[in-house]
Amino acid sequence: MALKARSHHQEARALHPRPMDTCRVLAGLGGPPIVIGHSFGGLIAQKLFSRGETAAAVAISPTPVKGL
Repeated sequence: MALKARSHHQEARALHPRPMDTCRVLAGLGGPPIVIGHSFGGLIAQKLFSRGETAAAVAISPTPVKGL
């Protein structure tokens, strides 16, 4: 399954709504998934994993947390 983050191409990237959008989808899967994210998706994958929402996470060239 692939998810496209809403407002992905806007200049001002708010982190808070995206993990919550993703959590709603993950809740319907029946178990904690392994997530893979690139760039901003990598940062979201890290955040979800740190909150215990996923079984594992792979972050490919994640966006740095500094400044968000």
